[in-house]
Amino acid sequence: MLLKKYGHGSIEYGGVKYVIVPSFINISKIGEPTDIVETIKGLHSSDPLDVYCSAFSILQSCCDEDFPPELFGDLSVTDSGINELDISPEQINDLIVLATHCVKHGVIGDVESKGEKGEPLTEFDAYEFIDLAVEHFTLSYDDAAKMTMTQFVRRMRTKYPEVHKRLESGKRDIDGKSYTKFNAAAEAARKQAELKNNG
Repeated sequence: MLLKKYGHGSIEYGGVKYVIVPSFINISKIGEPTDIVETIKGLHSSDPLDVYCSAFSILQSCCDEDFPPELFGDLSVTDSGINELDISPEQINDLIVLATHCVKHGVIGDVESKGEKGEPLTEFDAYEFIDLAVEHFTLSYDDAAKMTMTQFVRRMRTKYPEVHKRLESGKRDIDGKSYTKFNAAAEAARKQAELKNNG
């Protein structure tokens, strides 16, 4: 089942349906927590090669099927050892739009947020949010790992509305680009856990 509201999507090409799910476990495939943020930064690079590699890495991590070169172009190495992109303007545009969609739903959370710009985001630990989802939503690890950040934040807001409202007061910044402060949900969960443990 595709939960479009939570960032799920699909691409049909050549008779094959490529399902895109920016879940915690899929986002973690990009790399270590710091690697994830560095890859996101690559979307804003002035180097077309960096942009392509970053966007492709993000999108491919969110899909179980390998994309064919005809769908999003290809990267090859010439005889002289130079990286060469074989991609149309339309393909790179589609790739960037879809990768940004995955970042929005898988790392940031597509939710309304109020507040001023905060400190830069330096890492994203998907497993931290999986653990929080298991603890607060009574989910199995498999089910928690399949959640997107949009889904996680919405459930946190529903379960702890007052705590979340007090904490959601800033924005994160990645390479000069402002993103919603996703970790307000995590902070709300930690605060609730502290209250439970101290009670």
